[in-house]
Amino acid sequence: MSFDLGLWYSPRALGDDQADRVYQALAEGSEVPADAPIAPSPAVAAFLADLGARYPDLDTLADDEVDDSPWASGFESSDRHVLLNIRWHSSDEVLTAITELAAAHGLVLYDPQGETVHLPPALEPPPAPPPPPRKGWQFWRR
Repeated sequence: MSFDLGLWYSPRALGDDQADRVYQALAEGSEVPADAPIAPSPAVAAFLADLGARYPDLDTLADDEVDDSPWASGFESSDRHVLLNIRWHSSDEVLTAITELAAAHGLVLYDPQGETVHLPPALEPPPAPPPPPRKGWQFWRR
């Protein structure tokens, strides 16, 4: 058994539904919607290089190393996306590394099982400002 993750470069924030449409198109090998926020970026190749240095692509491993890999299949990638197929028995360390590398490289991370998108820090909305102080009578300030 395995689970999947999708990563890509996006010039703007997107919600769960839009991320799911992008992921489904990438996974099916069909055309990504024209209005989808996904673009080629050298950040994708840099992410793959860093990930592969920690956890080599299954397609690069010798036969006797395959069983120790966290991957259920080799990386599927282009200049704008990466699809990962991860074995269920993989440690949380692998997921933590993927999450950290995605954020460090400014990539969107999409979990199709949970249908949730994780935006890189640059695309996160700024925190809401604190509410203004209430005006009016304040009995403790006499």
